[in-house]
Amino acid sequence: MNKIKVIAIALIIAIATALCLAGCGAKPTNLTGDLKDIVADVTSQFDFEGVEFIYSDDELAEDILYFSYGFDDISFFEDYVLCQRASGRAASFIIIRFKDGADVEAVKETLQSNYVEAMYSLFELYIPEEYDIALGATYKMYDNALVLAVYDTEGNGDIFAVVDKYAG
Repeated sequence: MNKIKVIAIALIIAIATALCLAGCGAKPTNLTGDLKDIVADVTSQFDFEGVEFIYSDDELAEDILYFSYGFDDISFFEDYVLCQRASGRAASFIIIRFKDGADVEAVKETLQSNYVEAMYSLFELYIPEEYDIALGATYKMYDNALVLAVYDTEGNGDIFAVVDKYAG
């Protein structure tokens, strides 16, 4: 009986290992398509009223990246869409698409420390119900992009489902 258990456990481990290795060979997932189309798709399904979106081709985009987000070097950004909150809502949706060789983790850390944590401070003091939403800030990394969604305590996954339609 013990021998059968050992064989069964070994078989389960072998199958689990094979499945893990098969996942390692998955094809890269790049975020493709025009970022304006992605934002239009997301905002048609989710209420981002009062959130202004700034695109990489907007006149003040680089100034906003520097002063509001803390990015002093954007040479590794291929394209991006940012947002400015003017409505007292935590709702945010940001996409940064990168050139090859970008340090995506460093960008994520900068977003977290300069944008998301500033949201925490603001809303914790002044609008506690938005603070709870800000705490749900969620990142998703693609091979060539980073997306930040802050919508509500449960809706970020639904936003990523929309964005995933542009991944391939």
